[in-house]
Amino acid sequence: MTDIAVGSAAPGAFQAASTLAADSPSSESRPTVEELRPLTSLRFFAALMIVYQHLREQLPGSGLENVPGSMVQGVSFFFVLSGFILTHVYRGHDDLTVGRFLRLRLARLYPTHLAAMLLLVIVLPRHLMPFGDASPLLTGVSLVAKLLLLDSLVPLAGVQWSWNGVSWSISTEMFFYLAFPWLLRGLEADWWKKLALSGLAAFLVYRIGASVGYGDIHMVGPTDAVFQFGYSHPLARIFEFVLGMSAYLGWKRWVANAQLSLVGWTVVEGGLLLVFALWFFVDCPRLEALLPQAVQLWLITSGSCWLFALMIMTFASGRGLFGRFLALRPLVWLGEISFAVYMFHQIILRAASNSFGPDFSIPAALCAILLVAALSHHLVEIPARRLILSATRRRAQAKPGAALA
Repeated sequence: MTDIAVGSAAPGAFQAASTLAADSPSSESRPTVEELRPLTSLRFFAALMIVYQHLREQLPGSGLENVPGSMVQGVSFFFVLSGFILTHVYRGHDDLTVGRFLRLRLARLYPTHLAAMLLLVIVLPRHLMPFGDASPLLTGVSLVAKLLLLDSLVPLAGVQWSWNGVSWSISTEMFFYLAFPWLLRGLEADWWKKLALSGLAAFLVYRIGASVGYGDIHMVGPTDAVFQFGYSHPLARIFEFVLGMSAYLGWKRWVANAQLSLVGWTVVEGGLLLVFALWFFVDCPRLEALLPQAVQLWLITSGSCWLFALMIMTFASGRGLFGRFLALRPLVWLGEISFAVYMFHQIILRAASNSFGPDFSIPAALCAILLVAALSHHLVEIPARRLILSATRRRAQAKPGAALA
């Protein structure tokens, strides 16, 4: 299994997975979007996967490494979930433009991104801001790339994983957003073409990377290997996003109105969780050792995407006991702050390690992550989003005949 260094975690899809109707391009003229509460809760458990992955890296020799490093696949879960939820929210808006959509998405993502960068500068000493032995020039390039959300295009660990390393995934997600209005149009008729095209794009990226050489994909330290090319490039990951969009169509057609009893749905949900546990902790790690390098890399980072799609389809309606548990309000709230958990957790872990050494208290660090995430969600994320969207609507209303953004 892999130990994917400082920036391995999942995507800006945390917030892309929100089901709030406020994201709708014309929420005043559209019925409220159904809130899929179990999926909101699942975001938190996926966030814990990523927190665990980085705890492993911060605390070598603590015993945490005894669990397979498949936790890095939380990134794949959120890319699939992002495609599913955005299709749920925007389906039927064939007039959606790239500009309008990007404004809505940036209103969700960017305030927390900036807040995390500000906290990093405040709590971390300067020598901890680069990744590994990255040069000052490379670290400077990384700062510019991260502020412009372009770092996923630069296949260097010193760029992607410097500063707040996890924010590379927002960059990847932004390129999905650029393609989303086109992907959404005619999706029901040609979903299979778009899925095949995105799969071909991912295959070609991995093949290009393999021809150059990935370096050591089981690295635990700094590297500038072309591993980064396959791991984070938008074309390498867009298959997972389109898979989520396609899974939404499958859910609407076959699952949403399926007639099963509470016991029946509970059996289906429990069975799928068992399959997930077996695949994730047993079968997937075994397969990795048997496959060529390029396929192995895909399996390490994205190999559970098919299972994530099935889980999202199954739990979206929340009609079994497991789904009802996930719909409980405390879990939904944890899911709502999960984007902030993702964006701040690595900063707090690095600050704890720097201040208290490798034996810092894990429970205390986790409590600090939840506290900072909750404060950021309620004091930064929500107010900033409302302010940005309100300003956007006022500008739209000032233009004769302009639609609300």
